Formats: sequence, structure tokens, C-alpha cells
Amino acid sequence: EAFLQAYTYYATGRYPTPHTPAKIQCFRKSLELYERAGRYFEPPLERVAIPFGDKTIPTYLRIPRDGRKHSVVINFGGIDSFKAESYEYDEALQASGMASCAVDMPGVGESPIKASTTGHTLFSAVIDYLEQRADVDPKRIAIVGRSFGGYWAAKLAFVEAQRLRASVVWGGGV
Repeated sequence: EAFLQAYTYYATGRYPTPHTPAKIQCFRKSLELYERAGRYFEPPLERVAIPFGDKTIPTYLRIPRDGRKHSVVINFGGIDSFKAESYEYDEALQASGMASCAVDMPGVGESPIKASTTGHTLFSAVIDYLEQRADVDPKRIAIVGRSFGGYWAAKLAFVEAQRLRASVVWGGGV
């Protein structure tokens, strides 16, 4: 709880975007503290760098370590909401028996790309990665995009219709 509280203070310091040296420092410190808190989550937070061309997509995975295949929800916010801010949503997914994968949408946080007409490829790479994991059921991958993230959820519902089990546009201006 102390790490999460400290994370919140630093995340507030970077808000709405880390565009100055002090805000960048707050952003980096917020991630450090969130990842330290993640050691105590159940299941624990796993930071994964998913290959994406010559870059990587930093993600936060929480998948039960019980040897079974799990449904997983790719979860992300909007323009001013970064992947660590998916915590409450991830907790609800976990309580519902689903694994979670928090990611920054294009142009936000640690995303390796800016928003563009091809930005959906970031999420396709995340799906590619999840389908290869032994602890993920590749037929039960869903996506939830909140706020502007709803745009990407709607686009992925079309672009990845064959691979996504569900796509939720949560308050997105689509």
C-alpha cells in the first residue's frame, strides 16, 4: 500500500504528460514504485518487453501461476492515462478470474510509437506475444480501451476480429 501511495504522488507529479525534466523524473520514479508494489500483487506483476521491430513494447502482465491457460484482457487508458493507472481495472479483472495485460496506447507513456494510422500494429504485436505464452488461452484474448483508448479498441475490433474474443470501447469518442 505504501508503494502504491508513493506511486500515486509521483504519477500526479508527471500529470498530464511528462514534458519537462521534473515531470520526466516523476514519471520514471512512479514506474519504479509501481513495479516495486507489483511484487506484492496477487498474482505478481510481471514487466515484459514485447519485441516490436527494433523496439520493445513495455507491458505489465498479471497471470496466475497455476499451470493453466487463462483468458487475458489487454487493458489501457487514453491520452493522459498510462498503463500503471490500469491497476484498479486489473484488480477487477483478476477478481473475475481473468488475467490482465496493461499497455500504453500509441503516443502515451512508454509506448515505442506515436499515434498514427498504423498505430494498431502495437496491439497486434501484443496479441502475437500473448498467443505464444503457455499460460494464455489464445482463443480468449480481449481488449478494453478507456477514453481515447476506446478508439484503438474499436479499430482492433475490426482489424483483429479473428483473434479477439471481445473488444470493449469504454467511453471512447469513436
